[in-house]
Amino acid sequence: MEIDERLQGRLEGLLRTELPKIRLREEIRSLDISDLFVLDEKFSSLIQKTSKETREEFESYIGERSFLPVVAGFLYDEALKIPAEEKAGKKFLCECSPFNDVEKLAKKIVGMFLALPLEYLIAIKLPNDLADILRENKSEGIFGRRLAVVGNWHQDRQDYPAPQEKIVAEQENRLLQLSLNLKKTGAPVEQVNSANSAYLFLRVAGYIDDDAVFSRQPLSKSITLLKAFLGLAIGMNILNVAGPLATKSTPVQLDIYGRRDGVWGKLTDEELNHGASQLAHRMTVGQRDSSAINLGLKSIVSVLDREADLPQLVLAGRWFFDSRANADEVMGFMQLAICAETLLGTEDGADGVTGILASRCAYLIAESMKERDDLFVEFKSLYKVRSKIVHRGLGVFRKSERQQYLRLRAICSRIIQKEVTLAMADESENQEAPSLIQALHSAQALVADRSPSSKNAAAG
Repeated sequence: MEIDERLQGRLEGLLRTELPKIRLREEIRSLDISDLFVLDEKFSSLIQKTSKETREEFESYIGERSFLPVVAGFLYDEALKIPAEEKAGKKFLCECSPFNDVEKLAKKIVGMFLALPLEYLIAIKLPNDLADILRENKSEGIFGRRLAVVGNWHQDRQDYPAPQEKIVAEQENRLLQLSLNLKKTGAPVEQVNSANSAYLFLRVAGYIDDDAVFSRQPLSKSITLLKAFLGLAIGMNILNVAGPLATKSTPVQLDIYGRRDGVWGKLTDEELNHGASQLAHRMTVGQRDSSAINLGLKSIVSVLDREADLPQLVLAGRWFFDSRANADEVMGFMQLAICAETLLGTEDGADGVTGILASRCAYLIAESMKERDDLFVEFKSLYKVRSKIVHRGLGVFRKSERQQYLRLRAICSRIIQKEVTLAMADESENQEAPSLIQALHSAQALVADRSPSSKNAAAG
């Protein structure tokens, strides 16, 4: 991290003054957290008085509070190493060795900020049937700048670790039953242990403390990218959502890796919230064309790698995912409306906003003049439901409104497909762009065959 010498001097001066005030707690001779909060407030106040660029850098890597996430854990861990006899009779941390060299300690702490951002890999397991198709197709790993799709069968993992899977009792029972069945049929039993697993890896930068208590910036960013990836995959029919919502489901785990001495090692893990986990468990492959699936995944990785140029498409994928994960249909409709508005775009408060959105939607995805006219009328009708929710407090859908909700979902899916296709057409440097576009067109044709016409209200 770039910190100018003037700010470095101020931060070191603040630490030289405030570190000697950190008290040891009498009962366990650990640190007084209230003193750390005071120092955190003063430290953050100095950051807020610096340049906009520096403030944004601190916030993107750590968050609004700067000191606690990076330093508190370090001080606690080091304090625990101090022998009890060294702490005896002392009230302040800096009375103990090695903290009594306050000048050295202040420089070390500022150095911890200069070393940012740290790099992390966050892994999530993709649906099993998707992994099966990719392996059967002998698909190579997909490696982008920020995302990668890697299978456990890939020999060259390009330094991506193999997550250790947790096998619960139910899975063990299924494996045992499968083993018995294979013995009966004469099939080779070793097939039981050759399960395919594919992982989405997200590469993020910043700072994550091991307990993910104070600093969640890179973690929050990775969850947004994860939702965008899965949302775009659902919208493009690479993944499908099947089966009813389970009343109970195992939380989906994100494995968080950090680099130590050039080697990736697991630091901690995080669980997706209930709704996101339920949706992730229900996802299956949406089509069986392995080549189109592989090219479609490459296009999504390419789009998310270009977030700076395509922020609306990334956010739309996230909102599309959130809508599918939301058990509340009314809120799910509003999230779909945000998805559509993000992609079609208009200034807040613009006159005739519904008409503008309807026109852009119709001209973007229609495949005939008649469909364009029908979509224009239908989109405006769909947005009347949004108005009922916002202005009249509509809280429960009737049958007709639920059908409109499903129809808006189908329209958002088509908009996503079109926008991804246009994004790939702009990527002139990518040699695979023509193949990706062809695959996307094939996927769109498949979805169009399955989707209801503009006059019907049933959609999946």
